Amino acid sequence: MLAYRGRQFSEIETILYLYYWALKEFCQSESRINADLKKLQKTEPIWTKEISAEYHVDMGKILEGYAAKIGQVFQDAIKAGDSMKVFEIGKAIESMKTFKSEDQDLHRVKILDLKMMLDKKGQKTTTARYVAKCLNWPDMSGADGFRQIHRMCKELNLQLSDSRRMTNKPATGTLMS
Repeated sequence: MLAYRGRQFSEIETILYLYYWALKEFCQSESRINADLKKLQKTEPIWTKEISAEYHVDMGKILEGYAAKIGQVFQDAIKAGDSMKVFEIGKAIESMKTFKSEDQDLHRVKILDLKMMLDKKGQKTTTARYVAKCLNWPDMSGADGFRQIHRMCKELNLQLSDSRRMTNKPATGTLMS
């Protein structure tokens, strides 16, 4: 369940939030299809023209599904003569006007997007460095081993492949005896 400012979203607020999220993603995916591929790969390396087109179609279907759910809730309220439910729908629409997407964890949202794209490619794992690049992570040196990225990926079930850091230290033993 989603939450905002210390309270859980109601059922209709959740559906509306997901509808607005899908609408935003649908519009962004359309711009990705029309974007210059080289520029797009610099800022969002997971997006190719093919994946963007597939994602756009998928988002369109998801958007239609949420719109149908909202319509069904409204129709059920009308059929039942439930004026409180109709008022709740209106109140939920108003609350979505003041809801700011900055209130959510955008890194986790991007990791979930990345996970979906990797699943579409049939790829099971990626590296923490690649995730950091996709997130525009502030410290790309990886000095801390991307611990926070590892933790978020583990929470979201995105498997990271081992990426051991290479050093310039000479080997301690010799190959010849």
